[in-house]
Amino acid sequence: MKKQFSFLTSVIILELLAALNLLLFITIAAILLTSILLPDLELGMLTFVAFLKLPLAIVSALNFIWIFFTIRYLKQNKKWARISAIIIATLTLFVYPIGTFLGVFILYGLTLGYPKENAS
Repeated sequence: MKKQFSFLTSVIILELLAALNLLLFITIAAILLTSILLPDLELGMLTFVAFLKLPLAIVSALNFIWIFFTIRYLKQNKKWARISAIIIATLTLFVYPIGTFLGVFILYGLTLGYPKENAS
């Protein structure tokens, strides 16, 4: 029971990371669309910063898609999804200090708490 709980907690943390990536993408996209569709609205420096963050928005959207499909197939116990989630958790370790804690917790749930039956 405890192992299953740690696996599910890892999945919830991955869902949180996906939601944060989606929120970042939506925020930058909203600023950019507002500045393009409403040119009379003076956003000034905010628009300039949003254009500088455009690559971050694209990477964030791609990261959201990656995490979304990883979570979807991780719930179905696919082996490749587990490997993908371990890669995501390893990359999260470099986001100090909160990402390090979350990455360790995800890795713990994916290694010790992963359900062994029906793994494909």
